[in-house]
Amino acid sequence: MSELSELLRVLLEPAAVRYGIDLGTSGRLLASYADRLLAWNQRINLTGARDLETLALEHIADAFPLVPHLAPSARCIDVGSGAGLPGIVLAIVRSDVVFTLLEPIQKRRTFLSAVVRDLGLARVTVLGDRLNAHVAGRGREAYDAAISRAVFPLAEWLELGRRLVCPGGAVLGFAGSREEAVPAGAARVPYDVGAGPRVIVVGR
Repeated sequence: MSELSELLRVLLEPAAVRYGIDLGTSGRLLASYADRLLAWNQRINLTGARDLETLALEHIADAFPLVPHLAPSARCIDVGSGAGLPGIVLAIVRSDVVFTLLEPIQKRRTFLSAVVRDLGLARVTVLGDRLNAHVAGRGREAYDAAISRAVFPLAEWLELGRRLVCPGGAVLGFAGSREEAVPAGAARVPYDVGAGPRVIVVGR
């Protein structure tokens, strides 16, 4: 095991145990992803995380609380996937789920496509569509779960995401540090994976 893999495992283990994630299976791929992301980040701005600890606790582990909200073999879309947070992380730890990563910015899409290819993530598709164009095309009600992180205001995302999911599907968003208004029926799910208290909001 490489030094990076071992350090990442130590950082992620508490959150992985809490959410039933087997790092014995996914740890090597997560380390490969982290290594690529930090290297690419020196050349193009993909994320504000500049070191492994920040990347691990504030971004990679931050995807783990979404795992219980993804049904087996679900079809999931990550809108504004950016550097693949949380979409790539979830695709690694939930290899049964089919993921679409929607990212209109070319440099980010190039990174995502390289990671998908290099890590052999066969159930991941990277698309350059913008959200409205995707909904107008093949995206309307095409997914069991829709996720977006730090792209839209929360209430706006919960409304937009409903167009992407089939009846009964889940729209998953992240609440900010201050409490934000959410539509009636949306559920708040608090969590802390080592970077302070946060909240996932689940709309249906």
